[in-house]
Amino acid sequence: MTAAAKRLAGARVLITRSEDDSAEWAEELERRGARPVLLPCIRSEPIDTPELRAALSKAVASADWLVLTSRRGAEACARLLATPAETPRGGASSIAPRATARVTLADRTRVATVGAATADAANKLLGRAELLGGGNAAALGAALASDELIAAGASVVLALAANARDELEQVLAAAGARCTRFDVYRTIPRRRPRRNARCRRSAPSASCSRARRPRAVSCIKWISTCRSRSIRSGRRRRPRRGLSAST
Repeated sequence: MTAAAKRLAGARVLITRSEDDSAEWAEELERRGARPVLLPCIRSEPIDTPELRAALSKAVASADWLVLTSRRGAEACARLLATPAETPRGGASSIAPRATARVTLADRTRVATVGAATADAANKLLGRAELLGGGNAAALGAALASDELIAAGASVVLALAANARDELEQVLAAAGARCTRFDVYRTIPRRRPRRNARCRRSAPSASCSRARRPRAVSCIKWISTCRSRSIRSGRRRRPRRGLSAST
C-alpha cells in the first residue's frame, strides 16, 4: 500500500462538489479505502437565450478552435449549437438532462479540451476533440501556445462558465489569437439547509450529507455547527479532509 493510500484508509473525506459530480469522486475514494461524505454546496445551470444561441453559432461556424474546459461546458455548448427541435427547452435548474444531439462542426474548427471527461463529452456531442490538455485551463492555453497550434490572428471561441477566470484568454491572446468568450453555464450555491435539519445516519461524518444542502458560503459554518454538536454530545471525531467546491 502506497503512502497516499495509507493516508486515505479510513479517513472521512468531505466532498462539496455538485451532486452529479460527487458520485464519481465518492466511488473512487471508497475504492481507495476512504469514507466519503457528500455535502454538495453548488449546482450548475445552463445559460440559454436566443441571442446567445445565434452569436455562438455564428462564431463557431468561422472559428479555428473551439475551447472547452469542462464537461458541463461541452454539454451546454452542444445544447446551444443544436437546433431547437433537438434541444429540450424550459426553465431547467441544472444542466441535466444532458444534451444528446450530435452537432456537426465545420471542418476547419478544431476542438481543444481540459481533461478526459471533457474530451469524452466533446467527442460524443461535437464529433471531435483534437487536443486534450491536462490539469487546468492555463495548462491547456500553454499547450496550445507552446506547440504553435495557435497561429497569429487565429479565431478562438471559448465556451466557459460565467464565473471562470480569464487566464486562458490571456494566454491565447498573448500568443496572437483573437478570442471570443461565451458564458454557456453558471455555477451557483445550493439552497440553504433548514434550521431544524438533523443528523440521522449512524456514521458520525455522514450526518451533514443527507441534510438540506447549504449555500457554498455557508458550508464551513454548517460543518462547524455539526462538529460542535458532536463535541457537546461527547463523541470524538477524526479531522475531516475537504475537497473544495468546483465547476
